[in-house]
This record gives sequence, C-alpha cells and structure tokens, in this order.
Amino acid sequence: MRSSFRYLQIPFIFLALLVFACSPKVSGRIELAASVNPEELPSLKDKNILIVYGGWPGHKPELFAEKTNKLLSAQGAKVTVSESLDTYTDATTMSNVDFIMIM
Repeated sequence: MRSSFRYLQIPFIFLALLVFACSPKVSGRIELAASVNPEELPSLKDKNILIVYGGWPGHKPELFAEKTNKLLSAQGAKVTVSESLDTYTDATTMSNVDFIMIM
C-alpha cells in the first residue's frame, strides 16, 4: 500500500507546480510566470494562414475559427477560412499558404 501512495504523489506534485507557475491576470487570462517578451516573437504580418474547420457542431468549430481569424487578422496575417477539405486540392491556395490551422 505504501508503494502505491508514491505513484499518487507524482501527479499531485506536478499539479502543485503548475498552479504555482501560473498567475491569474486582471483580464481573466492565465499567463505563465516565465512569459516571452512579445517583441521577441516573429511577426504574423503578411503571413498567409489557412484555417480549416469542421466536426461536431456542439464543439462550435465555426465560432472558434471566426475568433481565431479575428485574432490573427489583428496581428496582420492574411487569413483564409474554409469549412471544406477541398481547399487542400487547390494548388494555388496551398502553394501560397505559410501556416495551416486545423480545427
């Protein structure tokens, strides 16, 4: 019984470290304490991003794709949103895409 208790300690220790590593922000988001400086990140300006969404409607893939589109567009990316897998067969679109997001 004592040895099984040791295996249970590992997830609890990991969870405790995760809780202490995160700090809630005023905006309600959670940000890791060791965050990256935004100026050090590569720019999304003029990057071509393809978002392909679909699946069970209960997960609201269209809403998530719309929100992601707004976020990426605000960063200067050129976003194409598609609900169809046929987008992958369009050679012109695929040759110009820098990044593909599947939702």
